[in-house]
Amino acid sequence: MDMYDMYKVTAHVTVLCVSVVVPMIAMADDRHLSLKRGAPLTKGPTVTAAPDHLRMSSAIKVKDTYYLYSDYIRHDDPNAPGSYSSSLHLFTSTNLVDWTHRGEVIGSQSDDDSFGCVNVDVLCHDGSVYIYYLGIGKNDFESRKRNEGWNVRPDDRSYLTSTIMVAESKSPLGPFKKRTPLLRAGPKGSWDHWKVLDPKVIKVDGQFRLYFKGFNTKFHLSRKIGFATSSSPTGPFKKYEKNPILDWSGSGQTGIDVTVPFNHRGNLGMLALTFDPRRHVYLTSNDGIQWHVHNEMFSKGMDIGLVKDHDNNLLPYYIQSSGKPLSLTLFNLQIRKETGQPEAAADADTPRR
Repeated sequence: MDMYDMYKVTAHVTVLCVSVVVPMIAMADDRHLSLKRGAPLTKGPTVTAAPDHLRMSSAIKVKDTYYLYSDYIRHDDPNAPGSYSSSLHLFTSTNLVDWTHRGEVIGSQSDDDSFGCVNVDVLCHDGSVYIYYLGIGKNDFESRKRNEGWNVRPDDRSYLTSTIMVAESKSPLGPFKKRTPLLRAGPKGSWDHWKVLDPKVIKVDGQFRLYFKGFNTKFHLSRKIGFATSSSPTGPFKKYEKNPILDWSGSGQTGIDVTVPFNHRGNLGMLALTFDPRRHVYLTSNDGIQWHVHNEMFSKGMDIGLVKDHDNNLLPYYIQSSGKPLSLTLFNLQIRKETGQPEAAADADTPRR
Protein backbone atom coordinates (compact mmCIF):
# COMPACT_ATOMS: atom_id res chain seq x y z
CA MET A 1 0.00 0.00 0.00
CA ASP A 2 1.44 3.35 -1.00
CA MET A 3 1.79 5.82 1.88
CA TYR A 4 -0.64 8.19 0.23
CA ASP A 5 -3.29 5.65 -0.83
CA MET A 6 -5.46 6.50 2.17
CA TYR A 7 -5.63 10.11 1.03
CA LYS A 8 -6.19 9.70 -2.70
CA VAL A 9 -9.19 11.46 -4.20
CA THR A 10 -11.29 9.81 -6.90
CA ALA A 11 -12.58 13.07 -8.39
CA HIS A 12 -10.78 15.56 -10.60
CA VAL A 13 -10.78 19.00 -9.00
CA THR A 14 -9.34 22.37 -9.90
CA VAL A 15 -8.37 24.74 -7.11
CA LEU A 16 -7.94 28.38 -8.07
CA CYS A 17 -7.92 30.01 -4.64
CA VAL A 18 -9.39 29.36 -1.22
CA SER A 19 -12.15 31.94 -1.67
CA VAL A 20 -13.38 29.69 -4.49
CA VAL A 21 -12.76 26.44 -2.63
CA VAL A 22 -14.86 27.57 0.32
CA PRO A 23 -17.17 30.28 -1.04
CA MET A 24 -19.39 30.14 2.05
CA ILE A 25 -16.53 31.31 4.32
CA ALA A 26 -15.39 34.93 4.10
CA MET A 27 -11.83 36.13 4.35
CA ALA A 28 -10.92 37.19 7.88
CA ASP A 29 -9.93 40.68 8.98
CA ASP A 30 -6.62 41.61 10.61
CA ARG A 31 -7.83 41.42 14.22
CA HIS A 32 -7.04 37.74 14.57
CA LEU A 33 -3.82 35.95 15.36
CA SER A 34 -1.48 35.48 12.42
CA LEU A 35 0.62 32.34 11.99
CA LYS A 36 3.57 31.98 9.65
CA ARG A 37 5.58 28.81 9.13
CA GLY A 38 9.32 29.00 9.67
CA ALA A 39 12.40 26.90 9.01
CA PRO A 40 12.74 23.34 10.29
CA LEU A 41 14.73 22.81 13.46
CA THR A 42 16.72 20.00 11.86
CA LYS A 43 17.97 19.20 8.36
CA GLY A 44 16.33 15.78 8.43
CA PRO A 45 13.52 14.33 10.52
CA THR A 46 13.53 15.56 14.12
CA VAL A 47 11.78 12.52 15.61
CA THR A 48 11.99 9.11 13.98
CA ALA A 49 11.19 5.52 14.90
CA ALA A 50 12.66 3.98 11.73
CA PRO A 51 11.91 1.49 10.35
CA ASP A 52 8.51 2.04 11.99
CA HIS A 53 6.24 4.99 11.18
CA LEU A 54 5.08 8.09 13.09
CA ARG A 55 2.02 9.87 11.73
CA MET A 56 -0.31 12.20 13.65
CA SER A 57 1.20 13.94 16.68
CA SER A 58 0.48 16.39 19.48
CA ALA A 59 2.90 17.87 22.02
CA ILE A 60 2.93 19.76 25.32
CA LYS A 61 5.61 21.37 27.46
CA VAL A 62 5.45 20.76 31.21
CA LYS A 63 8.14 22.55 33.23
CA ASP A 64 11.38 22.02 31.27
CA THR A 65 10.35 18.96 29.24
CA TYR A 66 8.50 18.53 25.96
CA TYR A 67 6.17 15.52 25.68
CA LEU A 68 5.31 14.46 22.14
CA TYR A 69 2.60 11.84 21.56
CA SER A 70 2.33 10.17 18.16
CA ASP A 71 0.47 7.48 16.24
CA TYR A 72 2.93 4.59 15.94
CA ILE A 73 2.64 2.10 13.06
CA ARG A 74 4.90 -0.91 12.79
CA HIS A 75 6.79 -1.25 9.52
CA ASP A 76 5.72 -4.90 9.16
CA ASP A 77 2.03 -4.05 9.33
CA PRO A 78 0.56 -5.15 5.96
CA ASN A 79 -1.13 -1.75 5.52
CA ALA A 80 1.69 0.47 6.80
CA PRO A 81 2.08 3.39 6.91
CA GLY A 82 -1.61 4.13 6.35
CA SER A 83 -2.77 1.43 8.75
CA TYR A 84 -5.21 2.18 11.54
CA SER A 85 -3.89 -0.71 13.64
CA SER A 86 -1.51 1.61 15.46
CA SER A 87 -0.83 2.47 19.09
CA LEU A 88 0.14 5.76 20.75
CA HIS A 89 3.76 6.32 21.77
CA LEU A 90 5.56 9.01 23.75
CA PHE A 91 8.80 10.87 23.03
CA THR A 92 10.43 13.40 25.38
CA SER A 93 13.00 16.16 24.96
CA THR A 94 14.39 19.16 26.82
CA ASN A 95 15.67 20.97 23.72
CA LEU A 96 13.30 19.93 20.86
CA VAL A 97 16.15 18.33 18.94
CA ASP A 98 17.30 15.33 20.97
CA TRP A 99 14.39 12.99 21.69
CA THR A 100 13.99 9.89 23.85
CA HIS A 101 11.48 7.22 22.89
CA ARG A 102 9.50 6.30 26.03
CA GLY A 103 7.46 3.57 24.37
CA GLU A 104 3.74 2.88 24.20
CA VAL A 105 1.41 4.88 26.45
CA ILE A 106 -1.94 3.76 25.00
CA GLY A 107 -2.74 0.51 23.21
CA SER A 108 -5.71 -1.71 22.44
CA GLN A 109 -7.60 -2.77 25.56
CA SER A 110 -11.30 -3.05 24.65
CA ASP A 111 -13.68 -3.82 21.79
CA ASP A 112 -13.78 -0.11 20.91
CA ASP A 113 -10.03 0.02 20.18
CA SER A 114 -9.29 -3.66 19.48
CA PHE A 115 -7.96 -2.87 16.00
CA GLY A 116 -5.95 0.24 16.89
CA CYS A 117 -5.56 3.66 18.53
CA VAL A 118 -4.97 6.65 16.22
CA ASN A 119 -5.49 10.42 15.74
CA VAL A 120 -3.79 11.51 18.97
CA ASP A 121 -4.45 14.88 20.66
CA VAL A 122 -3.26 16.07 24.09
CA LEU A 123 -4.78 18.59 26.54
CA CYS A 124 -3.72 19.78 30.01
CA HIS A 125 -6.28 20.73 32.66
CA ASP A 126 -6.13 21.16 36.43
CA GLY A 127 -2.93 19.18 36.86
CA SER A 128 -4.01 16.26 34.67
CA VAL A 129 -3.07 15.29 31.12
CA TYR A 130 -5.77 14.05 28.75
CA ILE A 131 -5.07 12.12 25.57
CA TYR A 132 -7.91 12.06 23.04
CA TYR A 133 -7.77 9.51 20.27
CA LEU A 134 -9.80 7.41 17.90
CA GLY A 135 -10.43 3.81 18.88
CA ILE A 136 -10.84 1.43 15.93
CA GLY A 137 -12.79 -1.81 16.39
CA LYS A 138 -12.00 -5.02 14.48
CA ASN A 139 -13.96 -6.29 11.49
CA ASP A 140 -14.84 -9.84 10.47
CA PHE A 141 -11.79 -10.42 8.31
CA GLU A 142 -8.88 -12.35 9.76
CA SER A 143 -6.45 -10.96 7.19
CA ARG A 144 -5.92 -7.18 7.26
CA LYS A 145 -4.30 -7.44 3.83
CA ARG A 146 -7.74 -7.98 2.35
CA ASN A 147 -9.56 -4.91 3.59
CA GLU A 148 -9.17 -2.43 6.44
CA GLY A 149 -12.77 -1.44 5.91
CA TRP A 150 -12.33 2.31 6.13
CA ASN A 151 -14.50 3.60 3.29
CA VAL A 152 -17.26 1.01 3.39
CA ARG A 153 -20.84 1.10 4.59
CA PRO A 154 -21.56 0.20 8.23
CA ASP A 155 -23.39 -2.96 7.09
CA ASP A 156 -20.33 -4.26 5.18
CA ARG A 157 -18.45 -7.20 6.75
CA SER A 158 -15.19 -5.33 6.47
CA TYR A 159 -16.50 -2.25 8.31
CA LEU A 160 -14.30 -0.90 11.12
CA THR A 161 -16.05 0.92 13.95
CA SER A 162 -14.74 4.30 15.13
CA THR A 163 -15.13 5.63 18.66
CA ILE A 164 -13.67 8.86 20.04
CA MET A 165 -12.01 8.06 23.36
CA VAL A 166 -10.01 9.70 26.15
CA ALA A 167 -7.41 8.58 28.66
CA GLU A 168 -6.27 10.54 31.74
CA SER A 169 -3.12 10.73 33.84
CA LYS A 170 -1.69 12.94 36.57
CA SER A 171 1.68 12.76 34.81
CA PRO A 172 2.52 13.34 31.14
CA LEU A 173 4.58 10.14 31.39
CA GLY A 174 1.51 8.13 32.38
CA PRO A 175 0.18 5.66 33.21
CA PHE A 176 -3.00 6.72 31.39
CA LYS A 177 -6.38 5.42 32.48
CA LYS A 178 -9.04 5.11 29.81
CA ARG A 179 -12.37 6.77 30.56
CA THR A 180 -15.87 6.21 29.19
CA PRO A 181 -15.96 6.50 25.36
CA LEU A 182 -16.95 10.02 24.28
CA LEU A 183 -18.53 9.89 20.82
CA ARG A 184 -19.68 7.34 18.28
CA ALA A 185 -20.97 7.58 14.72
CA GLY A 186 -24.40 9.15 14.34
CA PRO A 187 -27.71 7.43 13.51
CA LYS A 188 -28.46 6.15 10.02
CA GLY A 189 -28.93 9.01 7.57
CA SER A 190 -26.98 11.55 9.59
CA TRP A 191 -23.94 13.40 8.25
CA ASP A 192 -21.61 11.32 10.51
CA HIS A 193 -23.37 7.97 10.09
CA TRP A 194 -20.34 6.06 8.74
CA LYS A 195 -17.50 7.41 10.88
CA VAL A 196 -16.42 9.98 13.46
CA LEU A 197 -12.67 10.58 13.69
CA ASP A 198 -9.78 13.05 14.17
CA PRO A 199 -10.77 14.33 17.65
CA LYS A 200 -9.29 17.63 18.82
CA VAL A 201 -10.30 19.30 22.10
CA ILE A 202 -9.94 22.94 23.13
CA LYS A 203 -11.48 24.98 25.93
CA VAL A 204 -13.82 27.81 24.87
CA ASP A 205 -15.76 30.03 27.30
CA GLY A 206 -15.35 27.60 30.17
CA GLN A 207 -16.48 24.56 28.22
CA PHE A 208 -14.57 21.80 26.52
CA ARG A 209 -15.22 21.67 22.81
CA LEU A 210 -14.43 18.46 20.92
CA TYR A 211 -14.03 19.01 17.17
CA PHE A 212 -14.27 15.94 14.96
CA LYS A 213 -14.64 14.85 11.35
CA GLY A 214 -17.59 12.83 10.12
CA PHE A 215 -18.85 11.33 6.88
CA ASN A 216 -21.55 9.09 5.44
CA THR A 217 -20.14 8.19 2.02
CA LYS A 218 -16.87 6.82 0.64
CA PHE A 219 -16.37 9.96 -1.47
CA HIS A 220 -13.43 11.83 0.08
CA LEU A 221 -14.71 15.30 -0.77
CA SER A 222 -17.80 14.80 1.41
CA ARG A 223 -15.91 14.98 4.72
CA LYS A 224 -17.35 17.53 7.16
CA ILE A 225 -16.42 18.98 10.57
CA GLY A 226 -18.63 19.20 13.66
CA PHE A 227 -18.14 19.61 17.39
CA ALA A 228 -19.55 18.53 20.74
CA THR A 229 -19.40 20.27 24.12
CA SER A 230 -18.99 19.25 27.75
CA SER A 231 -18.32 20.87 31.12
CA SER A 232 -15.71 18.17 31.81
CA PRO A 233 -12.67 17.02 29.78
CA THR A 234 -13.90 13.44 30.15
CA GLY A 235 -17.48 14.16 29.06
CA PRO A 236 -20.25 13.43 28.55
CA PHE A 237 -20.10 15.39 25.27
CA LYS A 238 -23.20 16.57 23.45
CA LYS A 239 -23.04 17.12 19.69
CA TYR A 240 -23.86 20.63 18.50
CA GLU A 241 -27.39 20.58 17.06
CA LYS A 242 -26.42 22.55 13.95
CA ASN A 243 -23.52 20.30 12.92
CA PRO A 244 -21.68 20.18 10.62
CA ILE A 245 -20.07 23.60 11.00
CA LEU A 246 -17.54 23.17 8.18
CA ASP A 247 -18.83 21.68 4.94
CA TRP A 248 -16.84 22.26 1.77
CA SER A 249 -18.38 19.34 -0.14
CA GLY A 250 -20.83 21.54 -2.06
CA SER A 251 -18.20 23.89 -3.43
CA GLY A 252 -17.25 21.55 -6.28
CA GLN A 253 -13.61 22.09 -5.42
CA THR A 254 -11.58 20.48 -2.65
CA GLY A 255 -12.55 18.48 0.43
CA ILE A 256 -11.60 19.06 4.05
CA ASP A 257 -9.65 16.34 5.86
CA VAL A 258 -8.01 16.77 9.27
CA THR A 259 -8.47 19.95 11.34
CA VAL A 260 -6.26 21.11 14.22
CA PRO A 261 -8.04 23.85 16.23
CA PHE A 262 -6.48 25.85 19.06
CA ASN A 263 -7.31 28.55 21.59
CA HIS A 264 -4.26 30.75 22.11
CA ARG A 265 -4.99 33.27 24.88
CA GLY A 266 -8.52 33.77 23.60
CA ASN A 267 -7.58 33.71 19.90
CA LEU A 268 -9.35 30.84 18.12
CA GLY A 269 -7.68 29.33 15.09
CA MET A 270 -7.62 26.13 13.07
CA LEU A 271 -5.28 24.48 10.57
CA ALA A 272 -7.34 22.49 8.07
CA LEU A 273 -5.76 19.89 5.79
CA THR A 274 -7.42 19.70 2.38
CA PHE A 275 -7.53 16.69 0.05
CA ASP A 276 -6.57 18.07 -3.33
CA PRO A 277 -4.12 19.70 -3.25
CA ARG A 278 -2.69 18.45 0.03
CA ARG A 279 -2.23 21.71 1.91
CA HIS A 280 -3.09 23.34 5.23
CA VAL A 281 -5.45 26.31 5.22
CA TYR A 282 -5.38 28.56 8.29
CA LEU A 283 -8.80 29.59 9.61
CA THR A 284 -9.78 31.96 12.43
CA SER A 285 -12.99 32.45 14.38
CA ASN A 286 -14.62 34.65 17.00
CA ASP A 287 -16.85 31.92 18.41
CA GLY A 288 -15.45 28.60 17.15
CA ILE A 289 -18.54 28.05 14.98
CA GLN A 290 -18.20 30.53 12.11
CA TRP A 291 -14.73 30.17 10.59
CA HIS A 292 -12.91 32.51 8.20
CA VAL A 293 -9.98 31.90 5.87
CA HIS A 294 -6.93 33.77 7.13
CA ASN A 295 -4.17 32.13 5.11
CA GLU A 296 -4.94 30.01 2.05
CA MET A 297 -1.56 28.25 2.07
CA PHE A 298 -0.04 27.81 5.52
CA SER A 299 1.90 24.76 4.37
CA LYS A 300 1.87 21.84 1.97
CA GLY A 301 2.13 18.20 2.91
CA MET A 302 0.76 15.74 5.42
CA ASP A 303 -0.53 15.85 9.01
CA ILE A 304 0.38 18.72 11.34
CA GLY A 305 0.59 18.73 15.12
CA LEU A 306 0.90 21.69 17.48
CA VAL A 307 3.19 22.26 20.45
CA LYS A 308 1.46 23.83 23.47
CA ASP A 309 2.31 24.84 27.02
CA HIS A 310 0.58 23.50 30.15
CA ASP A 311 -2.14 26.16 29.72
CA ASN A 312 -2.76 24.90 26.15
CA ASN A 313 -1.44 28.09 24.55
CA LEU A 314 0.70 27.78 21.44
CA LEU A 315 4.45 27.55 21.60
CA PRO A 316 6.39 28.80 18.55
CA TYR A 317 6.78 25.39 16.90
CA TYR A 318 4.72 22.89 14.95
CA ILE A 319 5.19 19.28 13.86
CA GLN A 320 4.68 17.75 10.43
CA SER A 321 4.86 14.12 9.28
CA SER A 322 6.65 13.19 6.06
CA GLY A 323 9.16 10.85 4.46
CA LYS A 324 9.68 7.10 4.13
CA PRO A 325 9.32 5.81 6.76
CA LEU A 326 6.92 8.45 8.04
CA SER A 327 8.77 10.59 10.59
CA LEU A 328 8.19 13.90 12.35
CA THR A 329 9.93 17.22 11.68
CA LEU A 330 9.60 20.22 13.98
CA PHE A 331 9.39 23.69 12.44
CA ASN A 332 9.59 27.18 13.85
CA LEU A 333 6.25 28.96 14.03
CA GLN A 334 5.90 32.75 14.01
CA ILE A 335 2.94 33.93 16.09
CA ARG A 336 1.86 37.52 15.59
CA LYS A 337 -0.46 39.70 17.64
CA GLU A 338 -2.93 42.21 16.23
CA THR A 339 -0.14 44.81 16.09
CA GLY A 340 1.76 42.67 13.61
CA GLN A 341 4.70 42.34 15.99
CA PRO A 342 5.98 38.83 16.69
CA GLU A 343 4.51 37.50 19.91
CA ALA A 344 6.98 34.68 20.31
CA ALA A 345 9.99 33.31 18.50
CA ALA A 346 12.05 30.17 18.73
CA ASP A 347 14.20 29.91 21.82
CA ALA A 348 17.56 31.51 21.10
CA ASP A 349 19.39 28.64 22.73
CA THR A 350 17.53 25.87 20.91
CA PRO A 351 20.24 23.76 19.25
CA ARG A 352 20.07 22.98 15.55
CA ARG A 353 21.43 20.04 13.66
